[in-house]
Amino acid sequence: MHQYIKVSGTPYERGFQYGSQAKERIYKVIEEYKVLFEKEAFITWDKAYELSKPYRKEIEKYRPDLVEEMKGIADGAGLDFNTILTLNCRSEIMFAKADIAEDACTTIGVPPEASENGHTLLAQNWDWWSMGYGTTVLLEVEQKPFAKAIIITEAGLVGGKGLNDCGIALSMNAMSVKKGKPGVPLQVLLRGA
Repeated sequence: MHQYIKVSGTPYERGFQYGSQAKERIYKVIEEYKVLFEKEAFITWDKAYELSKPYRKEIEKYRPDLVEEMKGIADGAGLDFNTILTLNCRSEIMFAKADIAEDACTTIGVPPEASENGHTLLAQNWDWWSMGYGTTVLLEVEQKPFAKAIIITEAGLVGGKGLNDCGIALSMNAMSVKKGKPGVPLQVLLRGA
């Protein structure tokens, strides 16, 4: 079951509200990624923590408000900033280092003219590790001047799948990149969309 969290205010205030309400789930996500980084990417949490640091500069260029929100999440959960940054860079760290072949979520979209009720329908399964049970949040974010959004994600992440009040819905399928250089992390791009 997802924990519902509604946040508003400045980026830092939103993050602090999120971090303090989702603290237990964030700690569980951290423990799970300690296992997943080892199992899938053959790196320790400490190594992942170091690998995440160059991404901060890219996020600051793209959406500096989300860096402030991550600071708030960290403070609200009683963690350091780089721990939350590491969670938000988990895809880049894990999929760039791992030999993962089965990035296999499935997404279905049905346009209004093809749906029985005349509405656009969007659905996605989330093929993730079963150990992730009890780590997700349904985050309602009021983020002026950006669109209000409802996001489903792992606790501590700023982005995920969802929709906004402009009528944009977003789902995704991940693909392993194997190699690359630091850029804007996927979870931050999802939030930006």
